[in-house]
Amino acid sequence: MGNDMMEFFGGVPTAPDVRRLVDAYGVPTIGTLYTHDEIESVIKESRTSSRYRTVTLAWRRQIEREHDIILGAVPGQVFVALRPEERIDYSGRKLKTGVRAVRRAGRVVSTTDTSKLTREQVERADHVRRVAGAVTAAARIEAGKHQPRLPEAKAD
Repeated sequence: MGNDMMEFFGGVPTAPDVRRLVDAYGVPTIGTLYTHDEIESVIKESRTSSRYRTVTLAWRRQIEREHDIILGAVPGQVFVALRPEERIDYSGRKLKTGVRAVRRAGRVVSTTDTSKLTREQVERADHVRRVAGAVTAAARIEAGKHQPRLPEAKAD
């Protein structure tokens, strides 16, 4: 298989472009902004390309893995090294997205006709249904704990 085919099937490695970003910016400091214009000039890719998204995602994951710094995205504008309070907001959004995905998985398995499945497949479906139900219930209970409480009415 030729090199062109390897690039197509295996993809173009992100490591060289990620290395360029690390060389250009080093370890991000909290609150630092990275504009799309700056990043485009470093990796020579347009922010609208899928390659740009792939490289910046790999860079952000590497920074998180190696330095425990979250580079949050401000859509259409910049990446920013998140402050502690911003990390909490980021984590909450990620959790909410994850719970939605779990809820959808439970809904898909619950509406699946299991009459044509093997015993093993039915057991797997039951497992997914139980786990999805438990995660959804736990999320609902926790959300209720954090709702503002109304003051109780005084008895006359």
